[in-house]
Amino acid sequence: MTREKSRERAQKFVECMGFMIKKLCSTLKPKKIHPLETIARSNISECVLDWQSSNPTYGPYHWWPWISQEHLGQEVYIHNNLYATGGALYKYDQLFSLKAVEYQKKNYFRSYNSSSLDKDWAGFCDKAAILSCLWENPKYGVKVVYNNKQMDFTREDISALMIIACDNTITDTHEFYGERYNGYVNQNIHEPYPKKLLCLLTKICKNKTPFCVDNNNDTCVWNYPMSKVQVYIYNYKPQEIAHIIRENEEENEYIPTKGNVTYYNFIMTSDAYPMETINVWGWVHTYKKKVTEGWISKKTPDFLWRTFKQKKKWEGESKINPEVNCSFIHELYQRSLHKDQIYNM
Repeated sequence: MTREKSRERAQKFVECMGFMIKKLCSTLKPKKIHPLETIARSNISECVLDWQSSNPTYGPYHWWPWISQEHLGQEVYIHNNLYATGGALYKYDQLFSLKAVEYQKKNYFRSYNSSSLDKDWAGFCDKAAILSCLWENPKYGVKVVYNNKQMDFTREDISALMIIACDNTITDTHEFYGERYNGYVNQNIHEPYPKKLLCLLTKICKNKTPFCVDNNNDTCVWNYPMSKVQVYIYNYKPQEIAHIIRENEEENEYIPTKGNVTYYNFIMTSDAYPMETINVWGWVHTYKKKVTEGWISKKTPDFLWRTFKQKKKWEGESKINPEVNCSFIHELYQRSLHKDQIYNM
């Protein structure tokens, strides 16, 4: 075979092989490589909401339960029931010859052996939360002189009377986010879920005034004032939630394993009620453009709300107890912020 023919034969072989390789490659479907297959996913946590109120929450103010504590002795009775003999309303009646105690007991009373479903939590926690958000605590007792009679009102007495005057200390403007859970068939005890709760918190945190939250998602209502909020989102499962998952294993909603799961941590704290800090965990799952979510923590917030301070003098009959004049309570409160006050009426 001549050198020229050998070169031609080699050239044809190369061309033939090139054609075959090209044809083979055209029949293969290219594999779509997901970014997570090429690089390891980084563990990332992000603080998506960090809010601090302009003033602290004051207190704590007592929530004054309606259930009678009289059977537990006078000391317990007087410090827990607004209608108690010897309490703030009793002193008010003695000074002004009115019937505030009678009205209070008629309208806001539960017997200690009552069969009422709300007997263990019915009270004025909402009023206590409002006062804690807006009004500094009384600092000193005040001596009141009226019509040749004299009465000493202690700091606790004045705080108790402020509960009675509470609705007269705020404006008609208010904010409410979420929905109270009443145990109805069409209600979901887990609402609001993490994404919605974050949305509600983002809205209410646009204002710097402390706000209130029902920290229990069952039919009971326990309102507490909050002065700080932080929300963190994790793209991995933090170690600190492992024990929560184990403790609530029976109640936990199933956390999917396929797709992308992010973990939400909500922290709400109160200067006045540090023991009532809310620290709850939830999850959000995304798979094939479908989003599901649930809670890891058993006890989660129910609804959020805020009221606003009345800048003028408190006036008129109390909206809670019409036997009580709020102008008197306003003057009493103002004097309680200063030492050694005598209120001559």
